[in-house]
Amino acid sequence: MKYLSMIERVTKFYSTLFGWQIEKNTSAGFDYYLINTKNDVDGRASSYSGGMIKKRAPADHTVIYVPSVEEYAKKVDENGGKILVQKTEVKDMGYFIYCKDSEQNRFVLWEGI
Repeated sequence: MKYLSMIERVTKFYSTLFGWQIEKNTSAGFDYYLINTKNDVDGRASSYSGGMIKKRAPADHTVIYVPSVEEYAKKVDENGGKILVQKTEVKDMGYFIYCKDSEQNRFVLWEGI
């Protein structure tokens, strides 16, 4: 079995969880990972929707907007992540679930109403 580096494991986690295409880019002089969340009709990457870099502080986290926090929380568990805070309502705004990915990085799933 091939050993996967931390970055390979974390990009695999998010690619599998959300169906994203993630590709490394070093043109800025450091490792930056372009995230494509959309595909055209042929299934080819049509645009970049975000990016990812190594976190700079342990408390850093990202908020990811999803149509259903419960649906994606199941996928987090199935893909080696962990739920830290179950579905919580923010009155008149939506719901969040606080998670950790496969490499212990924190992120939030957010579902607006």
